[in-house]
Amino acid sequence: MGNEGEIPQDVRRFIAKHIRSLEQLEVLLLVSALPDRDWTVDSVFQVVQTNRAVVQQRLEEFVRDGLMLRQPGDTYRYAPQSESLAHDIIAVGGFYKLSRHKVVEMIYASPPDDIRKFSDAFRIKKGNPNG
Repeated sequence: MGNEGEIPQDVRRFIAKHIRSLEQLEVLLLVSALPDRDWTVDSVFQVVQTNRAVVQQRLEEFVRDGLMLRQPGDTYRYAPQSESLAHDIIAVGGFYKLSRHKVVEMIYASPPDDIRKFSDAFRIKKGNPNG
């Protein structure tokens, strides 16, 4: 386990794009661990014990992000749109088990340098009267 401190690039990319809180990650890891199960807001709430409205919001975000499908009867099913997304979720779950504190730090850290540089580029461009 000598490389425990280094967060793999696919894990970094997925978290930066899809995960904004630890609770959101835990909901995703829960539903991805049982991919053949249909989930309701209440069934997820009973496991994560946060807030029903927040659980519903998370499930809807996952539908919008292509990670889950909304089924008839207000149920949700884990269904990543691509093999790449499925792989990234497995990688995140595996790294989270290995190094939970690193994942938590990343979720709550300031934006990575490339995101900051990207937003800075827009700030500079906005201030430039020619661009």
